[in-house]
Amino acid sequence: MRSVPRQGRLSTRRAFTLVEVIASIVIVAVLAATSANLVRDTTSGYADAVTRAGLINDGSAALERLVTGIRDIPLRASITPAEPSIATITTNSLTVDGNHGFALSGTNLRLTVAGVTTTLLGNVSSFQVRAFDQDNAAMAVSLSGNACDPVRRIELTLTLSRNGVSETLRTRVFLRCMMHGASP
Repeated sequence: MRSVPRQGRLSTRRAFTLVEVIASIVIVAVLAATSANLVRDTTSGYADAVTRAGLINDGSAALERLVTGIRDIPLRASITPAEPSIATITTNSLTVDGNHGFALSGTNLRLTVAGVTTTLLGNVSSFQVRAFDQDNAAMAVSLSGNACDPVRRIELTLTLSRNGVSETLRTRVFLRCMMHGASP
């Protein structure tokens, strides 16, 4: 028998096929897209929370300033029984006299103290003032002159908007001047 020279064993190296490469690319792309959406949603949620917290802080500070002014409304002099010295109340303003009050002007909440008007807050979407009598019944939308005499509580509703985020705050204030023992 004749011996045929034996060729050395060829090493069989196998490479990735085109199908395997494309499948790997698709899997990596899906994972990257999912991760990017998760990061975007988390970042957007955080930004909205920061904006909402800023709106709440700004709105709370503005309402606190208005509440202080409402609580300090004096009694009308020489009127018995005692009545608050409120000149007018509308859906978005309250005037104590010509020198004191607050009103919504466009998107700005303006405060007037001693005849000087300042912008208390911007980006106001809506601002509502409601009056209530001693029995906590809502009064007419617009009041002026003697129609303001039975007012005992004021409700303020403030809606602020910034960067597509809105926040509404509401408070109800009892007129301090009408509390038992208050003096004119």
